Amino acid sequence: MSGSSRYPKSFDYPGDWNNTSGPVVMMPQPLRNVEIEPVFLVEFHHPSIESVRSTSVPEPLGFENHIAIRVTFANPYRFNGADYPSARISILPKNIDYFRLYNTDEETSNRVGRVNPATTLIVGVFTIQLFSYKSMCRSSLCNVTFDILQPGLTLGYLLGLAVINKMHHFCFRVNDTHRREQWKGCRDFVLQYWWLLVKKGIVSSKDKTGKSLAYYASRLYLSFGEYEQMAVDQGSFLSFSADRHSFPDAYSTQ
Repeated sequence: MSGSSRYPKSFDYPGDWNNTSGPVVMMPQPLRNVEIEPVFLVEFHHPSIESVRSTSVPEPLGFENHIAIRVTFANPYRFNGADYPSARISILPKNIDYFRLYNTDEETSNRVGRVNPATTLIVGVFTIQLFSYKSMCRSSLCNVTFDILQPGLTLGYLLGLAVINKMHHFCFRVNDTHRREQWKGCRDFVLQYWWLLVKKGIVSSKDKTGKSLAYYASRLYLSFGEYEQMAVDQGSFLSFSADRHSFPDAYSTQ
């Protein structure tokens, strides 16, 4: 993409680890060493209540579901006397002020309160958050389970594959010309990450019903059991070659 030399180096140093949450690239070694159970759970959260608590970005306004991955640990990770048996993995927008550094249109960048969706990107942060429970999140409207095919896998190895392949060099695209908080791309990121793991023989390509993640990712979940077809919105991988051709139906309107 043109203007790539202007991208900030924040992908590999995006912020500090905050004891139980933060950028994947900043995870402490003891957490990297935790063995995970052989379940790769994908959650589609209610767009109106799944807020991005770890950033200063306003929460989405309901244009698509936020998608995240949940893994559980073979033994809880212990920190400051508390046990954490699971974690959520997702791509989240960094502080909204960073959007200006990713605008390839200088004239648009200098306008206050308006952005150009064709040229503006929002920095993404590959994030992990620890949880004190294993149960399903109450904001999740659809949960899809795939098998992890390699026993004894560590959290660091699973997430490290995304980092080694520079998937975390990722940006969201702006979804509206007037409201910067309407971004898109998280379904694209998780679908491509899952597909990378499938091709490496780490995660199963089908769930128990014989469907791939692309089947579920190309929907907008409105409530439990209620959905509409919705093509996967593309984000921007700056260093990773996304394989969207393998899922033409999921990206059919792009």
